[in-house]
Amino acid sequence: MQRREVLQVATATALAHSLVSALGCGAAPTQAPPESPKPEPAPPAPQGGSPVTEALTRAAEAAAHCAVTGETCLEHCIRDLSSGSQMMADCAKVVQQMIPLCRALASLAAMGSPYAKEVAALCSRACAECHAECKKHAGHHKECKACAEACAACKEACDALV
Repeated sequence: MQRREVLQVATATALAHSLVSALGCGAAPTQAPPESPKPEPAPPAPQGGSPVTEALTRAAEAAAHCAVTGETCLEHCIRDLSSGSQMMADCAKVVQQMIPLCRALASLAAMGSPYAKEVAALCSRACAECHAECKKHAGHHKECKACAEACAACKEACDALV
């Protein structure tokens, strides 16, 4: 091999080595690795504590219980109505109107909403009407008795808010 060929091979080898190293065979990175994402800071805690008072908690719990008890009563009324009897028609109407108000109050009171007091006033009226109607049937139907009792408790909790 002549000197010229040796120089060409050496130069080609050096270039190949440089190219392979630059493409990633153990070469040092030319850019810094991306930083790992930093966690978002937690939102600041509300000053003055939670807006949910004990009265709101009691109202939320009473309203939620009343809504569930009302669903059971309404189902009983519907079964009775489907047999052709109209005796439970008025009960079904008032229970059907009471349930969504109790659900709304349960949700709003649980979150400490400023609208809870206004809904509590409506809920109190609906529960009073439902209590009066269900009380008529409480001696004959356990569902109506339970609903009347739940409505009385919910009305009391609502009245404590307004």
